[in-house]
Amino acid sequence: MILKCLIVDDEPLAHQLLENYIGKLSFLEKIGNAYNAVEALSIIRSQNPDLVFLDINMPELSGLEMIKTLNIKPKIILTTAYSNHAIDAFDLGVNDYLLKPISFERFLKSVNRVYDMFSGMTQLLEPKTKSNTFYIKDGNQNIKLHFENILYLMAFGNFVKIFTENKTYLSSHTMKNMEQVLPENQFIRVHKSYIVNKAKIDKIEGNLVYISQEKIPIGNNYKLQVKIKMEFHK
Repeated sequence: MILKCLIVDDEPLAHQLLENYIGKLSFLEKIGNAYNAVEALSIIRSQNPDLVFLDINMPELSGLEMIKTLNIKPKIILTTAYSNHAIDAFDLGVNDYLLKPISFERFLKSVNRVYDMFSGMTQLLEPKTKSNTFYIKDGNQNIKLHFENILYLMAFGNFVKIFTENKTYLSSHTMKNMEQVLPENQFIRVHKSYIVNKAKIDKIEGNLVYISQEKIPIGNNYKLQVKIKMEFHK
């Protein structure tokens, strides 16, 4: 497995250093360079990188401000000369925080951690299987879940909360990952932050889906999809 990487920094020397480090590792591939957040957002939307090396202090839009605009986030390693943003950064769900000057040893430790996260996803998520179960990683445990027991899923930063009839799990997978593994005939995405089990829907009223007394919003971009799939489900 090769991780597609994007470098975002307003300093050319920073690009040169990271390109050199990336070139030393067979499991990383640089797919683009961006020198400001606007360029970065365009590349993220068009090329869907797995991992972004992101500077914080950039003109017009900072790295932290850029992260807040992303609905679906790639893995993000911040690269900065300033340590005072660490708490805010981790609150936004970044995967690591590298202080410049960045040594290769520290770089390698960081990207190995991210690679292991992707390896875990590959092993645990088997798309569109005929089985009625699948596995997620919740903390240090691999948990077996039955599709039929899931009520709904909610995006939670770079994680996903999975609500079942008996318990709530916090998975390190993304909504995109989960959408790939959940059976299309059983689940429907109703909002950028929510996927619901159609069999668990009590009613749909206005722009809300009701499941076990929970009110789940229907996003404007998903209204038609919900209407079509629920009509077909009847």
